[in-house]
Amino acid sequence: MKWLGAVVWVACLAAGVCWAKAPRDTGNDLRGKPPPSLLAGLKDPDPRVRVRAAALICKGETKDGRVVEPLAEALKDESPVVRELAAVGLGKVGDARAVPLLAAAAKDEVPAVRAGVARGLGYQAGEEALAALCGLLTDSEWWVRVCAAESLPRAGGARAVDVLLPLLKDPNVEVRQSAAKGLGEIGDWRAFGALMDAALDGAEGVAQAAVHSLGALRTGRETADDQQAWQRLRATTRVDFEQRDLKEVLDFVRDKSGVSVQADWTALQSAGIAPNAKVTLHASEISYVGILALALGQAEGTGKAGFVVKDGVLHVSTRAEPEKLSAKSPPTAMVAPSPAAKKHRLGRP
Repeated sequence: MKWLGAVVWVACLAAGVCWAKAPRDTGNDLRGKPPPSLLAGLKDPDPRVRVRAAALICKGETKDGRVVEPLAEALKDESPVVRELAAVGLGKVGDARAVPLLAAAAKDEVPAVRAGVARGLGYQAGEEALAALCGLLTDSEWWVRVCAAESLPRAGGARAVDVLLPLLKDPNVEVRQSAAKGLGEIGDWRAFGALMDAALDGAEGVAQAAVHSLGALRTGRETADDQQAWQRLRATTRVDFEQRDLKEVLDFVRDKSGVSVQADWTALQSAGIAPNAKVTLHASEISYVGILALALGQAEGTGKAGFVVKDGVLHVSTRAEPEKLSAKSPPTAMVAPSPAAKKHRLGRP
């Protein structure tokens, strides 16, 4: 995150007044062995020197296990800035010993330190790291929850899907947006339904992130034709639909993307989704996946619509029918969006 770089540079600037005492090593030096002067700097009586040492270690990419114990001690430093930077640096080392240390530091009274712990845990993996991050998802500070959500895909992989899904309903926009992005990074098809909901989120950033992530989901059984179709559907275009029929919108997707579209109108109409259901959508740049998500969300009747690519063909139907096409997918694969307003504007996905 951008805030981390800012913290590092502010920390270094703050330490500039005691440059004569501070360790002269640079972050790049840490790609090999940890410079002794930096480790010694973590124990300096001057807090500004300790901040600078911790900032340089955090900025570096050392994997040397000898930094674990000094950073573990730094997690108890009286300066919250040192503790925050030590948490991130400790996570970057990738040493398994860091996980229980970070899990304990997740209870720090200072939110910035807890955010640093969340960032540090993102460089770890395993059940313990995932459990610690899950605990931070209920933090009272939204930006701590954001850091935890951003770290989950790296730390938990597919196991993080069920943890991220509820965050799409978080009261904070930034948390919902981070969750939507994270689900796209993981790419697990189980997130389809929740992301369809999020594509209709009133916050544009959340909607854009959800649309982008929908195009990144995969069942794991795609053929070469399927992959090519998804690639075309991720391409972007401009749309200005005002009270257009749903069928016209699907024809537009077919003609512009070059992907064959097969709509099961019998099933759709039985669910109250008619070909002439009206769609209003204006976007300067939006993917075809985004057009589908928003159009189907607006056109819903008593049932729910969904879509899936199989054998290079885009199939649009009710939730039940696409699930049959993706029968080996988890049962939540084709949950489609909840009812939303009939008009929607979306910028670049």
